[in-house]
Amino acid sequence: MLKDKRPEPMLAEVLETKQLTASTYSIKVAKPDGFSFLASQSVLLMIEKDYGPQRHAMSIASSPSRDYLQWATRRSDSDFKKTFLSLQKGDHINLIGPKGKFLLEADKAAVFIAGGIGITPFTSMTDFIADEGLKTQVMLLYGNNSIEDIPFKQQLDTLSEANPALEILYVINNPPSTPLWDYRVGRIDEDLLREVASTRSDAIYYVAGPPNMVKNILQTLTAIGISSEHIRYELFRGYD
Repeated sequence: MLKDKRPEPMLAEVLETKQLTASTYSIKVAKPDGFSFLASQSVLLMIEKDYGPQRHAMSIASSPSRDYLQWATRRSDSDFKKTFLSLQKGDHINLIGPKGKFLLEADKAAVFIAGGIGITPFTSMTDFIADEGLKTQVMLLYGNNSIEDIPFKQQLDTLSEANPALEILYVINNPPSTPLWDYRVGRIDEDLLREVASTRSDAIYYVAGPPNMVKNILQTLTAIGISSEHIRYELFRGYD
């Protein structure tokens, strides 16, 4: 039996590197000719070093409708992260993909539940919804430790202001002494999920973030009566 041929790596040039928060960084590359993907899919990134390539799978944070690809990550001591964050404009990386089945079902209402850098598949989805003029009703629950830790906040707020179908609730574990805007203090817990589910029981629930967070959210969704047919999830590995 013939095995499926592994896709050839595609070369992409770095267009921009940007610091999003104190610990989070974004990199954009020009989309290679012929590369296509579905919103929120991932690719295997390969960065050449003298001792060999550094490899890591990362969710694409940008919409398929854009002419660039974007990723975001938190700083860490891993060899790949150090190499990734050392990239500069004009450098090149290889990518293989896309892959992944954590996909938007645009004809159904959605509840997006994100923790930290787990927001990246959802920025891909929300940008795609905006670019395509879709009418998907979306509620985003986005948990972070502090206001300063929120990647993509300005981008998300701009989308929400322009699209009444996108509602965002930021959930902050460590609030500032002087509140600057509305948010919920604490974590994305059972009380909050029950509150959301009371008006969105038929929505598709998408969960992405650190493994422990995803596990807890999945258990809670099941406990409050959301069926497995209405739940999609993606684990973000590599957290400290």
